Amino acid sequence: MKNTTTTVNSALVSVLALGLSTISTSAVAGKPGFEKCAGIVKAGMNDCGTSKHGCGGVAKTDGDPEEWIYVPKGTCKKIVDGVVKEAAPSSSPPQGG
Repeated sequence: MKNTTTTVNSALVSVLALGLSTISTSAVAGKPGFEKCAGIVKAGMNDCGTSKHGCGGVAKTDGDPEEWIYVPKGTCKKIVDGVVKEAAPSSSPPQGG
């Protein structure tokens, strides 16, 4: 019985670790052609963590200046109260000289 419990627990830990690694990769990696736009997010619709929390989808209030979502590059500056946090990686290869 103890061996079965250990096997089940190991399997659950493996699945959880796999899920967390997928989440952390998507949270850190930017979307090419997109930028982080802060200050325009509706409650519960943020894309990633801030200094207040570490997860997407948990913004507490609409329009929090720290919460952000990905928008197509160049769009954020067109939105009232939108502030570009940092540009996502470019989809084109770097120019060499």
